[in-house]
Amino acid sequence: MSTAQATGNDAKKRKKNYYIGNQAGAKRAKRSNLLDCGTGLGFLVTINSKQERRATLTAYSLLNEAADRLYGPQEQQNLDKESDGDDIETELKALREENFRFSKLRTEIPSVIFISSKLPKPLEISTDMYTHMPSTVQHIVRLVPVLATCKTQPECVSKKVLEVLEEQHPAVLSKISFFVQLKARHNSEYNSSEARRAFCMELAKKVQEWNCDFVPELKEPELVINIDILQKVCCISLLPHFARFKKYNPEQFNSVQVAKALSNFTSNEGKSKKVNAKNGKEGDDSIEHRNSHTCRVLPNENSTAPETSDCVARDNNEDSDLKKEDGT
Repeated sequence: MSTAQATGNDAKKRKKNYYIGNQAGAKRAKRSNLLDCGTGLGFLVTINSKQERRATLTAYSLLNEAADRLYGPQEQQNLDKESDGDDIETELKALREENFRFSKLRTEIPSVIFISSKLPKPLEISTDMYTHMPSTVQHIVRLVPVLATCKTQPECVSKKVLEVLEEQHPAVLSKISFFVQLKARHNSEYNSSEARRAFCMELAKKVQEWNCDFVPELKEPELVINIDILQKVCCISLLPHFARFKKYNPEQFNSVQVAKALSNFTSNEGKSKKVNAKNGKEGDDSIEHRNSHTCRVLPNENSTAPETSDCVARDNNEDSDLKKEDGT
């Protein structure tokens, strides 16, 4: 073989290896943002179909606001101005990957996304988020904190659940009522309702054996051990305030909060009208009637000042934010 032929063959090999290497790198990059058994802490978000982008932005907004309340605003780091051009691009990429508190991972399941967290306590974040939940949340059906991920084999799930319970409840001073629920998607091992029911019963038994202060309760448990099976990945959650947060459904939670607010407003308005009517009979026309909801001044006979109408203050910031988010 001549020298020219050998050089040509080497060039072809290098070219082939270059493309093979790029394909392998692309596959690794594709897998890097995919949910797996070692992901760990995060949030599982069930969304409305065809609304993934808006639901993701809403989830980011809710989580970042809760994190700012608990940990303070995130600090922004500046790059060294004397860095070379190539180094700046590398630093920017590293900073983006390092600084984001939350990042979206693919689950390969329609209408389900996972948001990984670099903050240590997703349960506290979710509790603060639901406590300060705005009334304009849309496109999110369910948002639960995930405390661990593992393989889907029953023995692996049971072991990981007990580890999470040991970490979250190291010293139980009183009885805790609990309930185990499991939902499986795209997994044949838990495909039948009989298999899911048998696993939940077995896991509840193991929890009681681990600590007798945990008592099963179906109607109003203090703690729900929630297990989501997503293909070959198991997401484990401990959910307190399950009834209060309406099964961690933001839309249902908001509807109840709005109904309570309207009920309280109507009740207080009725009381204020009764007080005003009573004061009107006992006093003269120059008495000012004030309460927490209305402010009405009744003029004297010789006064020319117009009567002020009842005023109710309403904050429209949330509505304007929703319109901006929807692009309207």
